[in-house]
Order: sequence, then structure tokens, then C-alpha cells
Amino acid sequence: MIKRGLVALAWLGVLPCSLWSLLRWTELATTPQGMLLLVFDAWVYASLLPVALFASLARRGRLLLVVGLNLLVVLGIYGGRWWPQPTNSAPQDVRIMTWNVYYDTRDIGGLVATIRQQQADIVVLQEYNFQLDPQLPEALADLYPYAALNPHSGAGGLATLSRWPVTELAPVARGVDSCGCQYLEIATPSGPTRLINTHPHIPLASFKGVYTKTQQDPTFDQLLKLIADQSQPLILAGDLNTTERQPNYLRLRQQLGDAYQQKGWGLGYTFPSNDTIPKAVRLDYIMPNLHWQPLRAWTGTANLSDHGFVIADLQRLRQ
Repeated sequence: MIKRGLVALAWLGVLPCSLWSLLRWTELATTPQGMLLLVFDAWVYASLLPVALFASLARRGRLLLVVGLNLLVVLGIYGGRWWPQPTNSAPQDVRIMTWNVYYDTRDIGGLVATIRQQQADIVVLQEYNFQLDPQLPEALADLYPYAALNPHSGAGGLATLSRWPVTELAPVARGVDSCGCQYLEIATPSGPTRLINTHPHIPLASFKGVYTKTQQDPTFDQLLKLIADQSQPLILAGDLNTTERQPNYLRLRQQLGDAYQQKGWGLGYTFPSNDTIPKAVRLDYIMPNLHWQPLRAWTGTANLSDHGFVIADLQRLRQ
């Protein structure tokens, strides 16, 4: 009786995975429910490994076959993330760090220590609040004498710290119909580059969990206008509040790279970042255009924010 119960439980664990493996390629994946599943796509398949172990030990051939087919789907989608990246020791022209520091953060000392450890040339911050301004940039002024600071009492604050001179190309734009970004030019030693520090709205109609991207679409429309000119070096970085399986990320990827996807190892999840639950999704990105070659990319965690940070070493391509 116990064995039959375990077999039934195993089938209950694998059948939803099988259903999603089929439906993910259909129009149903574009519905609100389908897009929400895409947000947590890898977690949908989390039951496969324990079921595979049980099926092997219990010698359940059909169950093992179904699990194996689903694992092939997972490997096809995510397998490349676990291949060792070739070592690239070439010197970078720019090391950039992006971090959503959480709008209610007050631990300036912890933030300063974490940022210093990364040795980035450019640091872009989201949810930069009035509690951090101007103490945080002042504490880092020896490393970053140049800054563009736009604090906000809510989640809309943005800040960029730089070793090199910063020019603001447009006023900070906030709101659903704007790019939600800083649009800057950084005078790097290898030449000027444009930089977009952005933090679009969450893709929810409410905090009750009703998924919709209608509040994000206008923001990404504006971002696409800013990155359309590929004649200039440009880097987009920030908390995009979208995962790599969702439409707005894919719109950006038509014109920009993704440093972590290209040169990182593993899934690169950055949210939520705390000690109680594992990270579930990747929301934070460094996306250079065709004038930049990602050399290395990695993520990090500090228990100061609900997001981990992303760092990338970039080399400017000589035209």
C-alpha cells in the first residue's frame, strides 16, 4: 500500500512537468497564467530529480522514461548554463556592477564595504533612497569621484557612481510611460559610452499576483528607442523586473547582449536574496550593445537587500 502511494505521488509530481513541457511551446504560454509559469520556469521542474531517484530505485520503467523526456527538455533549455566557461584572462576596459539596494536600506557601512570589495569602475544602483543620499557616494568618493544621483522615497531612486566623468544626457524619467531610467554618458579611457540605469515597474496588476505586462510595455518601448542607435557604445543595466523567458526581455535581446547569459555560470538568480528561501528568479542584468564584448560575469549576495548584485567585465571592440 505504501509503495503504491509513493508511485501515485511520483506520477503526480511528474505529470504537471510533462504538461508544461508541451504547453510552453503553445499560445497558452502567452496567457497571464502561462507567463507567470515562465517567471518560475526552472522551478516547475524541481520535482524531477527526486522522482527520477525514486523511479530508479523502484525500477519503474515507464515513470523513468517520462522523467527522462522531461529532463531532456530541461537540459535543452538550461543545460548550457552549467558548461564550464573558457578562461579569458584578457584585461577588461570596464568592470560594471548593478545592484538594487532596496528602498528601505539604511546600512551605509555595509553597502560601502560590499561595493568596495567588487572593485568595479561603474556602479549602478536602483531603489537609491534619501537615507543613502549623500552619505553613500561621499563614503565612496575616493573610488568614484563622479556620480549621477537621483534619490527617491519609494522604489524609483537611481544612482550611478563612476571612476570617470559622467554626463547626464536626459533628465531622469519616472512613471509608467517613461523609460524609468538614467540616461548618461561615461567618459571611459577607451572612449565615451552611453549608460542606461533602469528599473521598470513590476509586471503585476496588483500585489495580489495578477500577472500583466501592460504596465511594463511603455517603459520597454522607451528603452528600445534609446538603444535603437547602434552606432554608439552603450550599456543597459539594472533591475528589469522581468525574467529571460518573458517578452520584454526578449525584445531587448534583439538589440543587446546579456553579459551573464553569455559569460556567467549557472542560473544567475538574484531575487529574493535572503537567508530564509532560495533565490527564485533572475531579474538583474548587464546588457551591452555590439560595441562591447563580455569577458566575465558573475553574481554576488550581501544580506543588505532583497536582490543580489551582478558584475561584468567588458572589453570594448575596436571598430
